[in-house]
Amino acid sequence: MKIPILFLFVAMLCSCVTLSSKQAGLDCDLFEIVQSSTYDKSTSSVEKFEKCVQNGVPIDVIDSTRGLLLNRCIENLDVRFTKLLLEKGANPNQIDSLHIQKDKFIPKNVLYIPLAYAVLFGSEKFKLLIDKGASLESDFIFEHVLYSTCINSDYEIFKFLIEKYGVRCCKSKILGAFLNDSSVLNHLRNHNIGPSMMTKEQKEEIISSLKQLCK
Repeated sequence: MKIPILFLFVAMLCSCVTLSSKQAGLDCDLFEIVQSSTYDKSTSSVEKFEKCVQNGVPIDVIDSTRGLLLNRCIENLDVRFTKLLLEKGANPNQIDSLHIQKDKFIPKNVLYIPLAYAVLFGSEKFKLLIDKGASLESDFIFEHVLYSTCINSDYEIFKFLIEKYGVRCCKSKILGAFLNDSSVLNHLRNHNIGPSMMTKEQKEEIISSLKQLCK
């Protein structure tokens, strides 16, 4: 009798999840709402997303093909999706276990935590995550955030890291490579793939601040 009872319990659990996602007549595929809003610039997608979340749809979700919901919100141009999830208690330190970082110099999984991921999509989302408890205590995570910041040349994130974590910045092996290797330093000066697109003056300011701080 144990197997039928277990089956019944699982069936009831699934029905409850389905019920919660269909509350108030809403089709609450949060991943789909976020993705479709890339093409729909009206506020209707954000409003629908908010109603679904308010009706108890799970938010710390890792989909088998689409990864971590918070990361999908971070990469969306509309910051309101990220704000809504974090205000409703989404875990800012959750690892997107669907994606594994294979770089031998960076520990596995580090790239796909929301904080390191947010570096690719602008300082506003990065600071939102920090305000909601995203942690830089791990040296592994800190190193990767610095690495991503160097590559993406985000002025505001650079300033934040230098002002708040100056000593740790100086101890960073990755940042040391950028400051001591002229070819990498030139990359930082010339590279403009990041969302903030640092000006030449901003880049020189960051480089000067780092050299002064770490001498």
